[in-house]
Amino acid sequence: MLHDYESKGLYPEICDYIKQIHFVTVDAKKSENHGVLDPLVFLTGQEAKNLIVSMIGEFYDLKQNEQFEKELLQMIEKYLILRENGEKVGTKNIMEALTKSETDRVRITA
Repeated sequence: MLHDYESKGLYPEICDYIKQIHFVTVDAKKSENHGVLDPLVFLTGQEAKNLIVSMIGEFYDLKQNEQFEKELLQMIEKYLILRENGEKVGTKNIMEALTKSETDRVRITA
């Protein structure tokens, strides 16, 4: 659409807008697409934290295990900082780290 509009000289403001959009594909067969919908990848700070907690809350009631919730929140904070510092980490890394918790219930839950 962008190419078509530009070649015809149509809607320059829409063309400028389209150029600002970061498009991603979600074809799971392509390894470069893995993780594009990970909140830790496409969001920052509190938004990423909220979405990760919300996603986990869809299949596990965090209030059943306050220790798991506490360590999850701590681990999210840790990995947000790693991500902000340029490391390639995601939510999967958070869960993998929780599987190494010293607390049995946290490790089992993760």
